[in-house]
Amino acid sequence: MIHSKSWNNLRLSVEMKYGIHPDFARLNFTPWLTPLMMRAAAPVMKLMASAVRVPESIRISHHTLPGYRGKPVSVEVFTPTHLASPKPCLLYFHGGAFVFRAAPYHKKLVLRYAEGAGCAVAFPEYHLLPEYPFPAAQTDAVCTFDWLVDHADELGIDRRRIAISGDSAGGLLTAAVCALGADASIQMLLYPALDARMQTESMKVFTD
Repeated sequence: MIHSKSWNNLRLSVEMKYGIHPDFARLNFTPWLTPLMMRAAAPVMKLMASAVRVPESIRISHHTLPGYRGKPVSVEVFTPTHLASPKPCLLYFHGGAFVFRAAPYHKKLVLRYAEGAGCAVAFPEYHLLPEYPFPAAQTDAVCTFDWLVDHADELGIDRRRIAISGDSAGGLLTAAVCALGADASIQMLLYPALDARMQTESMKVFTD
């Protein structure tokens, strides 16, 4: 139990530093990142993401392609039903420090991209740490782009208009795929993790 005076001091200090509402101040902690916790989080994240409501204007198709060492990579393609083929496509790589599956936030984001930008969105679940170290995720990312190009006619997308994007770890995968030769019409990196030292000016300024 936190006494009222201590709680008030904690609330003020957290609000000043983070701008967090006092109701959430007690939850301001960093969880231990252990292999057991990573594996336990996977089914929970999958269940939460599956609960995200998909509007009737978006059709989802499910695909599997060979990725790292031939291991299967699952890809969901979100397509606005009103779009005529061939349609532009966004290949989106989710963040999660290379250890977590896509969160509900990521699924909501790709739905917004599909509706707002008027394009199909390919959303792969690449292989994760600690079971699959580098270059597993990068290989999966490259394989997914190549698969989109090779199966563009089947998917109804324009292979000349494939954009690539991702946030955090997904931003790094975006940069890697393009650096390895992917001919993307647009590259959109959202707070990408591009420096393993994490000592760049932006990392220091935008801490929260």
